Amino acid sequence: RVAAGSMVPPQVREGEMTRVVYNHIMAHQYDQAVKILNNELQNFPTSRCCLSLLGYCYYHMQDFQNAQQIYGQLTQACPDSDEYKIYHVQSLMKAGLYEDALQVCTMVENPDFGERVMLLQAAISYEQDEVQLARSFLDQCSPQAEERQVFEGALFWKEKRHAEAMKQFTEAMNTVGYQPDLAYNVALCYYSTKQYGPALKHIAEIIERGVRDHPELSVGAFDEGGCGLQARSVGNTAVL
Repeated sequence: RVAAGSMVPPQVREGEMTRVVYNHIMAHQYDQAVKILNNELQNFPTSRCCLSLLGYCYYHMQDFQNAQQIYGQLTQACPDSDEYKIYHVQSLMKAGLYEDALQVCTMVENPDFGERVMLLQAAISYEQDEVQLARSFLDQCSPQAEERQVFEGALFWKEKRHAEAMKQFTEAMNTVGYQPDLAYNVALCYYSTKQYGPALKHIAEIIERGVRDHPELSVGAFDEGGCGLQARSVGNTAVL
């Protein structure tokens, strides 16, 4: 539970802290949850629950700099929690702090996280354009490892083996169902081989599904001039 009984923002009644915070998180209103949690931290600066929720919110807001700082605090406060170390590595990587991320990887001791760490090391190497090193990490993972197929596709794309990359992304989408990030990867493969028609078709589908499934983001809108559906940037939102 998030500790209650402290001074809280006026909109949160005493004793309702946990419910309000979780309701904001369930509604993806992370900024609202962050305001409440930061206020709570002023009174309970070492609250594990509060820090954990705050790190989660920052990560999903794509505020990776703050996320890695919070998870860094958690790994220091809870050195036996390899789960927090994994979250710390993910946040560091997203923040572009690759050397720090690799260092934290070496601190994970639980063998249950071994394959996950290997995939993270591969991802860090990929982000640094060290393709061969990334592949060497990936080859140590089991063929059934989560995310491996998508990772294989990403490596093929980086190596300009676009047909093989597209095959991996398409098979992954056939396995897990439609996902906009995988559809974008397929579109990128088409674009990279100058097949602009199929690329545009996939991008249009991503926009149309975004309009239908997430109207709150106003991804597309009909302009007053009757020109039809127009794409509007909503940033790199985690929802899409």
